[in-house]
Amino acid sequence: MITSGTVVAGPHTRIEFERTSADTDGALLSFKETFQVGPQRPPTHLHATQTERFTVLSGTLGVRIGRETRILGPGDTAEVPPGTAHTLWNAGGEVCVHRVEMMPALAMEDFFHEIVTIEAEGGMPPKSFAQAARLATLLLRHRNQLAGIPWFLQRVFFGLVVLLSSAPLGGRHISAVGDRPARP
Repeated sequence: MITSGTVVAGPHTRIEFERTSADTDGALLSFKETFQVGPQRPPTHLHATQTERFTVLSGTLGVRIGRETRILGPGDTAEVPPGTAHTLWNAGGEVCVHRVEMMPALAMEDFFHEIVTIEAEGGMPPKSFAQAARLATLLLRHRNQLAGIPWFLQRVFFGLVVLLSSAPLGGRHISAVGDRPARP
């Protein structure tokens, strides 16, 4: 269980959980997120039932919310309504620290902890079926939707990735993109 004070870090992203769903009876998740300098950013995505708020503490944060792009500095805030496509990135030449608040929490601390863990293990972007299946399972479990692709298609695609990653093939499991069973 993720608790307040838990820290998870990858090469690009560091998260320090401040308030979890357990602390707020599910009303709020709050954490400090640090982005290193670089082009990395999450894919444009949406949260069907959650409001997400970003408040810059230091550095410069770029956000795209719907069709609007904004560059935020210390003290600036941007709010993403439920169902709105968005992404964010470090838009400056120094580390960017910002607070993320999600309402309601919906146990999203588990999602963020796992996604940064996958990044720390070198699985972003996925380099194997196992990594892709882990990511697909995470997206399905938390209903995090990629923007521009109907959710029902994402469920089918992610479900197939999970299924293929665990399917025996010639006495082996598919474990990496390009793996093929030995031919007799």
